[in-house]
Amino acid sequence: TGEVLAEATERLAVYIGPMARVLVKRAAEQATGTRDLYERLARQIDDPAGRRRFEAATEELSEP
Repeated sequence: TGEVLAEATERLAVYIGPMARVLVKRAAEQATGTRDLYERLARQIDDPAGRRRFEAATEELSEP
């Protein structure tokens, strides 16, 4: 939904800036669910520590 994508964009932007909007849109076109979306987005974060923080912060949002 639009709400999920807005939340994902906001959370990803903390780590990669304004490119988050484009990456969320692309990932959403391929994702099979919320969990898949956040897993795809986590792979866009180059910094391993940042990626782990993103994964931890979005784990509760990642319904199958």
